This record gives sequence, structure tokens and C-alpha cells, in this order.
Amino acid sequence: MQGLTGRLQPHGPVTDCGVRILCTDCPGECHQEGLAKMSRGEMACLQSMWDDLTCDPECNTRACEHNDCSTAQTLSSCTLLQGEVDIDLASHPASRAGRRQLGARHFSRRKLKARPSASADRTGLPLPDGSAFLTAGGGGNPGSPAAGTCEEGCTRMGLSFLLPPLRVRNDETSGKVVVELREAQVLLQYQDIHLGQSPCYWVLGSILSSSPSEVKTAEMTAAQALYWSPTIRLLGAESHTQEEVDVFFGGSSLWSMPPAADANATDADAAECYECVNQESKHDFVFDPEFNFAYFPFDFQTVRMTFRVPDAHLYSCNQSLEAMDLTDAQTALLPSSGEWQFSGECPGPACIAYHPRDNGALRYDQCTVELQIHRNAFIYVVKSLTAAVLVTFGGLLALFIDLHMIDVRSATLLVAILIIIYEMRVDYRLGDVTYLIWMDYFSIVLVMLLIVGLAEAVYVHRLILNDRLELACIVDKTCRQVICYGLFPIVIAAMILHGQQFNVAAVAVLLVGIFLITAGGTWRVTAEMRARRRNRADLSSALAQCSPDDEERYVELLEKTFLLYDVDSSGYLEPKEVDSILRDFFPKMSAKRRRGVITSVSFGEKGCGKEAFVEEFESWKDEARRATDGATSRSRSGGLTRMVRKGLTLPMLRLKERPSCPALSESAV
Repeated sequence: MQGLTGRLQPHGPVTDCGVRILCTDCPGECHQEGLAKMSRGEMACLQSMWDDLTCDPECNTRACEHNDCSTAQTLSSCTLLQGEVDIDLASHPASRAGRRQLGARHFSRRKLKARPSASADRTGLPLPDGSAFLTAGGGGNPGSPAAGTCEEGCTRMGLSFLLPPLRVRNDETSGKVVVELREAQVLLQYQDIHLGQSPCYWVLGSILSSSPSEVKTAEMTAAQALYWSPTIRLLGAESHTQEEVDVFFGGSSLWSMPPAADANATDADAAECYECVNQESKHDFVFDPEFNFAYFPFDFQTVRMTFRVPDAHLYSCNQSLEAMDLTDAQTALLPSSGEWQFSGECPGPACIAYHPRDNGALRYDQCTVELQIHRNAFIYVVKSLTAAVLVTFGGLLALFIDLHMIDVRSATLLVAILIIIYEMRVDYRLGDVTYLIWMDYFSIVLVMLLIVGLAEAVYVHRLILNDRLELACIVDKTCRQVICYGLFPIVIAAMILHGQQFNVAAVAVLLVGIFLITAGGTWRVTAEMRARRRNRADLSSALAQCSPDDEERYVELLEKTFLLYDVDSSGYLEPKEVDSILRDFFPKMSAKRRRGVITSVSFGEKGCGKEAFVEEFESWKDEARRATDGATSRSRSGGLTRMVRKGLTLPMLRLKERPSCPALSESAV
């Protein structure tokens, strides 16, 4: 029979002084402790006390694993004994002198438990398969000083993240755009061989764990003050709530990401983590990512999260995201709204983790997770840009309204300008932005385009008031096409390229495009004015040589004349257009007679139509002939007197016969 039978000193009131049997079903260490106590004449954990559903003080020890005792009862016993331990467990492991952290075996001679799977540890989190230990600079060989050693006074820790999808929102209180991480899971794994000497060994998990729903007792608070526990912080976080902390400790497990072993350790030692602490914590972080919205909605942003664990060397920082399943990184890390997308491959350059630098030196106690993202501009292009572009183009189409309706043109353009200016006040929920963004510049450019259209309408109106109707019509016809079909798309294309940050291409498109359409528009106006002057001369000469007897050809020339002088293509001749005909065809007609002819023309409501022009053209010729004959008769009477005196005869004054109507090219109109 195992155990020892003997008579022990009474412990408390004695009701039975019979034979006492040490526990036989208890662990061997509890039995050995009982023998030691018995040798000192103290009460030990007896077999009758074991599993009796009562927390007996004799069995409420570390060796007896606090049999039948609650956590509170265990704490009341073990915390009293913690003061007798000569190691200060309230400081981090690396600060306790004279102890090794890797390859250490002296702390426990118990038989090791079965190793857990390499794909999951005792916390249930998936673990990376790789065992390479990388430095913050992007690589390193296991065992090298940069990769495998830690500066004096810091504890080496494995770090893994299970990050939730980011939530980007506008904080009404601070007026900033903030990023939220809800229930972000952080796994810290480190070796603390001194915890194996703690009297509270079997309840360390409960002591080091916490939950917001848990009501902490005074005993638990006092016990937690006796032990060091790593704390993780997000630098620059505006708010941080630690939801819960689960700690698993004891025995042996595998390193989730093995650090390099020391020179005396074997490969098995490098993978085995003796008395390893696995701390899994959940946090809610809210932080300002310091976004720059200058190119909104084509902005590229960097979400940079720097986590810090004081007194730690986070050796697995570069691999800290490998615990996550990033097969579908878009769903795993970015908002489900689809507003944001990765600006590259993830896993890859678009989502990395590294040690930041401080004055050129790597900060091993910090780990930065960096996500390169850009906004999905399709939503804003459809909702905002398309509407603004359509409003602007619709306003510019007012240039195709009859040039005499300057009031309608101007009103339409002004309404479009007011709509664009009002749209500039739209809140894109970017926080309190104190600088101009791309959308503001885009709206300003659209307003400038509309102002160009308004300036063109005013200029054409001034030409009409200055009796330069023909030039006004040519300028108007050219400018409305140049503005709507040339300047407008060029400016929009340049702004889109600028939004995509192709600034050189945007400037090139803008400058080259404006130069080409300006040169082309100027050339067209000049060429058309020259062609009209040439065609007028041809028609005037042709009509002067054509006899009305050739009725078909004569009427054809008159119709071409009508089309040529109907500069606004209204189908009717206005008084100013009739005056131009009289000036070109009858240059000797006085201004008074021209006004008389214009007064006699039946313009009707819209003007002089083609048929009326054909019928009245002969009367204009007669009026011009009378004016010419009056001037000729006066000069001829004096000429005849001189001729008679010289003996000349009248047959010399015979008029030449008028030739038939000459041919006229189609380009005369």
C-alpha cells in the first residue's frame, strides 16, 4: 500500500485520534509534500481529504493542486506564500538576473506533456507553419545577433494578429476621420520559467486573465499585482478598450514562431517552449490614421498601426500577419462596403508588418502593421462627378441657342454655375478638412468652363451691337463647337489624370489640347471670313454679268446670294443683312438711299424670306440704277457739250451688249 500510516500531531479540534493515511490518489509531489510535513510534525493532505468536495487547508497547496478548492480559496492560500518566494514576479522576465530563457530545463523535471499540433496552440489560434525568424529589416538567419538576440533588459515575445475588418468613419466629436478595430485579437507568446516557482502556479491563468464582465474581488486584484503581464498599446490611439485577456500557462508547448535557439540548445529546444505563457487578448481601438484627402475621391491612403509592448522584443513582428487567413484579404481586412480596396497584393506589399525606426534605430518593442489602400472612386464618379459633368455640359449647350437670345443663353449658363457652386458645399464626410481637395478644384474648373461660355456669349452680343453680324455668327459657330467638343473634354480628361496623380500627363494634355483648339479655332474663323469675302465678290460679279432673261440661272444666283448673306442661317434676311447686300452689290448707293430701300422691304415678323428677296432684288437694282443714272446724267451732259465742240458723234456712246450669265462654282456659297 502506497503512502504512510502513522500518528500525526492534531491540527485543530481532535475528535478522532485514530490512524491517518496520507493521500494515495494525489499527485506524487503532493504525497512527497505530505511526507515532509509529517516529518516536521505538521498535518498533511490525507486520503480521506482527497476529493471530499471540501477545501481542506492541508490539500490547498500547489503540490496538491488545490484539491476541491475554488479560485478564491486558492488565492487566499497561495498569495500568502508568494511573499516567501525570493524572485520578484512583478517585473518582466528579462529583468530577473541569473536565469536563461531558451534551452532552460532546470526549472522542472516533470515529464513533458504531449506536444500540441504545429498548426494550432493552446489558445485555439492558427499558427504560422514557418519557423524562420526574420528581423525588422526584411530578413535574417536564425541564430544571428540581429535576429536571435535581444538587447539587455527586454523579453523576447512571439506576436500574432487576428485583425477584424477596418471601419472608417467620421467622428463628429473630433471632426476627424477615424479607423475602428473592433475585437482585434493579439497573441503574445513568451517564456517565463520563474512562474513555475509560484505558489499560485495552478491558478496563474485565472490571475492573469480578465474579462469586462468579470467582477474582480479584492483577493484577485491583490494577486494580479504580484505578477507581471505584458500590455499592448496602439500608439496614437484616441481610445483603447481591452475586452478580455485569456492566458494559458504551464507545462510545455510549441513556439508559434520559434526564436533562434542559443548555442547549447538543440533544434527540439528551439521549437519547444517550456513554461510558455500564451496570452490572447481582445481590444477595441479607435485611432486617427492621418489621411490626406487632397486627391479625393481618387485618394491613396496608408493605414499605419504601430503596436508597442514595453520591455519586449517582438521578434516575430515581420510574420505577425501570417496567423490570419488572407486568401480573401479584401473581406478579411477592409470594410464590407467596398469603398476601399488594396493598392497591391495582400499578402504582399500592400499589407506588411515591420519594426519601425526611431532616429535610425529599430524599435524591437514596437511592431507596425501597414496597409496600402485606395478608394473605390466608382461610387463617387456615378453619384457626384457624373451629375456635375452633365450639369456643366448642359449649360454649355446653351451656346447653341439662337445668338440673338443672349438673355436665354446667359440665364442658362448662370443657373449651371449656381448649381456647381452649390454642389461644392456637399459634405463628403471627410471630417474638418481645412484645405482644398480634388473635388473642389474640379468644381472650380467646371465653373471656369461655364464662365468661358458666358464670356463667348457676351462677346458675340457685342459684335452684333457693333453691326458685325457676320463676324459674330462665324465666331459663335466656331467657339461653341470648340468649347463643347474640344475644351470641355480636354479639361475633364486632364482633371481625371490629375486625380489619378499622373500630373505630368495631365499638364501635357491640358497645354497641348488648349493650344491645338485655340489655333484651330482661330484658323477656322480667319479662313471662313476670307472665303465669304471671296464668294461675295464672285456672286456680285456673276449677278452683274447675268441677264434676268436667263431666269433659271439668275434665280439660282439670287438664292446663293441669299444663303451667303443669311449669316445666322435663320432662313430670313434681317435689316443688317440686307444692308450688307446693298453695300457689296451697289457700292455707289448712298447711305440715305440704302435706308430708304431697307425701309421699303417687307420683312414681316421674322425678316425677309428667300422668295421676297428674289422678287425685290430687281427693285433694289432699279433704285441703284436711278442713283447711278442721276450721277451719270449730270456728268454726261457736260461731256456731250465737250464732245460736240470737238466734232464727235453720238454713235460712239453705244452701250455694250450684256453677256450671258457666267458659270459659278459651288464654293461661292
